[in-house]
Order: sequence, then structure tokens, then C-alpha cells
Amino acid sequence: MEKLTYPCLYFSIAKEIARAIDLTTLRALSSTCRQFHANLAPYRYQLARETLRCENEVVRNRTEPLDDGACRKKVRNCVRDVVGECRFCAKVICKNCVKDPTFYNLIFRIRRLCQHCGTAPLSSHLAESPDSTSWDKGSVAAIAFARTPCNCEDDPWVCKSKPCNFIRQRHDGNYRRIWEWHARHGESTNLSDCKWAVKCGRNESCLAAQDIEIEDGSEAEEESVGDSVKQKSKRRLRVGADVVEYDDEKKMRKMYLSRERYGLNVAWCAWCSNVIPVKSETS
Repeated sequence: MEKLTYPCLYFSIAKEIARAIDLTTLRALSSTCRQFHANLAPYRYQLARETLRCENEVVRNRTEPLDDGACRKKVRNCVRDVVGECRFCAKVICKNCVKDPTFYNLIFRIRRLCQHCGTAPLSSHLAESPDSTSWDKGSVAAIAFARTPCNCEDDPWVCKSKPCNFIRQRHDGNYRRIWEWHARHGESTNLSDCKWAVKCGRNESCLAAQDIEIEDGSEAEEESVGDSVKQKSKRRLRVGADVVEYDDEKKMRKMYLSRERYGLNVAWCAWCSNVIPVKSETS
């Protein structure tokens, strides 16, 4: 009975692993050692069909139309050897559905960190969460769930879908226009002003984030003894700390984020939500 149970157990475990990887990773996993190859070789055809599949792949017997934003005018068909999630919208795409960003797109994804996050050690940005205290930093679980630094400049894995591309460009464009407005009116404005403040690139995950109350524009009526009173409703929002503006950026126009672009200061990537270390730490 045990001889029949163990093969079924191996196949069920390997099947769940294959659903989270592509063909290239499955081939590399089988080449790890002889025991892995011996356990996976009998089920290679079944496991190959269970690997990750691009969401834009058109099945032959599929009759319903593609979703909005799918690759309708593709020159190359979808492949299954290199498949992964989009770093911005988490959509599963293959290497043929990856959008090649321009040089300026890679620059506009950079966000400035606040003074607290900028001076924090690199390990604090690679942790699972800023308030993670469930395990030690040197444990196996902390190493397994730790983040990796951003490598979008070398391997930009973002999809071509219209919703993802539109939202990504809108966020980058709004952030760029804020800095351009400050560069144009640098003498009369300050980044620390509440109305025009530029927050930390980590947003609510900032190491120095605070909870604030803002008015959402709606009104709520409260009945009292005499008459009903209208009050504006408020909601709590967690925001990051304000960033620092340097003196040379105030004097010279269009010099904003120059330290982050050239790798002199630690920055944040808005696509993959990972830290961009300085060049000295990368080397």
C-alpha cells in the first residue's frame, strides 16, 4: 500500500509546484539533483501541462471574445517557457506580451523617499513589512519572504494591457508634473507645504507614515434636540512623510530627482514597489 501511496503523494506535491512556475523553472528544478529528476521524470508530460500559462493565450476551442486590453494585434504567439506576473498589476504574462519601456519610462518610475526611509538600512526596505515582528530577521521564513531590490531597468516585466499601461503612465505623469510645477515655481512654493507636499515614495508603507483625517466631500446629518446639523464626514488615511527638497533643485530648474536617477540616493520603484539601492550598494 505504501508503494502506491508515495507516487501519488509525489505527483500531487509536484503538481502544485508546477502551477506556480513556468517550463524553464520546471526544467531547472528537475536538473537540481538526480533524486529530483527521478521523481519528476515519470510525470513530465502531466506537469508540463500544469505550468503557468499567459492570460492572453488563446485556446483553440475558445469561443468567447478576449477581455479588454488583451494582446489582439500580436505578431508572435504566446509561449510557456518564460511566464511570470506583471510587476505592476500582477497579471500572468509571457515574454512575448511584455512591453518594452522607453528610457524616459524607466526614469519616470523613480520616486523619492523621505529622510527617514532614505537613511534607513537597506534591510529595512527588503523586509516583508515595516511592522513585521512575527519572526527573527535571520530566520528561514524571513529570508524566504524577503523582498529583492528593483531590477526593472535590466528586466522590465510589465504587460501591454491597456488598463495597466494607462494607470502606470497616469501615476508616473502626475508625479512628474508635481515636480515640474515645483521647479517652475520653486521660489514661491515649498515641498513642505500641506497643499503641495510631495509624500514619500513608499506611500502608506513608509517607515515614518502617519494617520491623518481628510474630508471626503460628503455631508452627514446629525439630529439634535433642536434641529439637524450638517457636518462634513472625515476619514482616516495613512500617508507617508514629506520628502526633502535640496538647494540646487530650488535654484536650477528641471534638476529634480537627479540624485535618484544617477544612483546617489536610495529611491523607490513605483512599478514593482521595491527599493532602488545606490550604485555603491549594488556593486
